[in-house]
Amino acid sequence: MCSVNKLPKSSRLSSEVAIELLFKSASHFYVGPLKFVYHPAQQKQVLFMAPKRIFKRAVDRNRAKRLLREGYRMYSPSNEAGYHLGIMYTRTLDLDDYKAVEKLVHQGLSKLDAHFEVR
Repeated sequence: MCSVNKLPKSSRLSSEVAIELLFKSASHFYVGPLKFVYHPAQQKQVLFMAPKRIFKRAVDRNRAKRLLREGYRMYSPSNEAGYHLGIMYTRTLDLDDYKAVEKLVHQGLSKLDAHFEVR
């Protein structure tokens, strides 16, 4: 497997303190069944969530997160602003339709980029 097609570990939000801060003092917006939670930070890091309440089977949760990661990886941000970002499902979505998930992720990330360009 080629490392070019992966989302590097440094781009993933994994610190418990940072995740807690993200949910306590962050802004959010919705794009369809996806919720985008963001907070300004030094570098871009992202967290992907698929709740057990929505996707009962582990294989479905893993597929949902994989689709979010791929949609994020395919999007090339236009600005260099640093932020911590959480992308989570709030409703079920057809996991066989990759293009629909990718489109929602791109819309959300475009909206996020527009927010940071204004500042």
